[in-house]
Amino acid sequence: MANADAFPPYPFDIAGSRYAEHRAWWASDMATIEQIYSGKTRATHIHQGRPHRGGVVGNLSKMFWGKPIAEGEDRVRLHLPLPADVAQKSASILFGEAPKFELPDSDSKNVKAQERLMTLMSSDESHAELLKSGEYASSLGGAYLAPAWDAEVADHVFPKAYRADVALPVFRHGRLASVKLWTEYQQDDGRAVFRLIEEHPGPGLIRFTLYEGGVGTLGRAVPVDTLEETAHIARLKSPVEYLRLATEGQYTISIATGIDEMAVAYYPNMMPNPDWEQFGALASVGRSDYLGLEPVFDKTDQLWSSLFRDVENGAGRVTLPESYLEPGARGQGPTFDPDRTYYKGINTLGAAADSLKSQMLISQFDIRDDVHLNIIDALERRVLRTIGLSPKEFGKSNMASGAKTATEVTDDRAETEATRDVKGIYARPALAKNARVCLAIDGVVFPGKGGGEFGTPTIGFAKISQEDPEKRARTLQYLDAARSIATEDRVRYRLEGEDVTEAEIRLQIERAEAELGTLAPDPATFTGDDDPAKETE
Repeated sequence: MANADAFPPYPFDIAGSRYAEHRAWWASDMATIEQIYSGKTRATHIHQGRPHRGGVVGNLSKMFWGKPIAEGEDRVRLHLPLPADVAQKSASILFGEAPKFELPDSDSKNVKAQERLMTLMSSDESHAELLKSGEYASSLGGAYLAPAWDAEVADHVFPKAYRADVALPVFRHGRLASVKLWTEYQQDDGRAVFRLIEEHPGPGLIRFTLYEGGVGTLGRAVPVDTLEETAHIARLKSPVEYLRLATEGQYTISIATGIDEMAVAYYPNMMPNPDWEQFGALASVGRSDYLGLEPVFDKTDQLWSSLFRDVENGAGRVTLPESYLEPGARGQGPTFDPDRTYYKGINTLGAAADSLKSQMLISQFDIRDDVHLNIIDALERRVLRTIGLSPKEFGKSNMASGAKTATEVTDDRAETEATRDVKGIYARPALAKNARVCLAIDGVVFPGKGGGEFGTPTIGFAKISQEDPEKRARTLQYLDAARSIATEDRVRYRLEGEDVTEAEIRLQIERAEAELGTLAPDPATFTGDDDPAKETE
């Protein structure tokens, strides 16, 4: 029988084991990776009736990080942080520039509301939170965005990102229906683990409960002010009045948001997730960028370690007869001083006429740097191709020689932009919902500052492959000379990809039209019938 107090509960314990593997790669936690691939942790999934661990099916014995090191052996094992680089780059292509949040046309005339929306969602702090969520999504397959507010630290509501491995979601038809998020506070003794559970059971309600348990157990509910880090929950202001339900626990803090929808939004990194696509409760969680690439990460580390083993061996080794060594002090081993000028006669197995050099074995190994680096480069390119990132993102060429045109430079990042567009499809609805919810709650918690219930904002991502400015100017010049582009189209083309609002674009169009004034008539077709001077005669 399953332990009712086990945390996380089934089947999220299965997901948790996979999350632990991917989180370890992301965090460069090689101690955890070694435990997973050496078979010291529990199985993460069942394949053809057999339990398996991590992201590798039946190949754990071949993993570099899974091979045990013999006692006393000083083996070189280095980690190349390729997984961390992938997560950072994935986050930056989506959120490197802050997304643009704009109220819909029906609400766009409310300047105060638009400014408040920018304060909530486009500040440096909110931008940083979105970047963090991007790394969560890339490494763990998805991220949650929840509204947070605390008048003691900020005068507005702000988005808060949660990793996929600290969530117990319920999906309906692939859409998030409810979720429990948690934050862990482990004590110094390593045994007691406090977890603040933030439950979003449905529309209009958030519940906070602090539990004291263990590493794999939830434990008992305790007052939220048991920990200094969670004591502020008891002072959290509820946007609207809420009548406590009899079914709520003694130490549960219930907050009514006053909004007729669940406050949390979830966005997957990519879909579907073949690991759990037919696994019921886990079928709607997103797919990590690392899925299927774990062996490649492992082999990259093996080659990186092998390269530095060559470096150590390349320093050279001298093998001497034992009789050449001089005894050290008591408790210390014998030594050999290569800097001595004279050596007294030594009784060795060699002939008396043999030189000192002839009785030494000098070993000098080649450093195969080109071989190692070329294979590592090939593995890195394989990772980038699988994830959908252009080699240029990691400073690699596209293998073509010669100078490139502006178009070719732009094309170097086309694959990255295509991947960003796909990820943006998944992220955009969650960002829009989070912005709408934050603005609505802000209107009640911090009244009079512009917040309130408005329509769903539109989300705009900056372009990655910016067109070469010289090429853009040339194109505009040709179109204008051929009289084949209107003033409005010319202005929009020039401002494409820049961080400007629709109102600012309209202002630029009006200025351009005002400066142009009335065009001079074409002499070939001018008849003088519209000459104002004739009307005054």
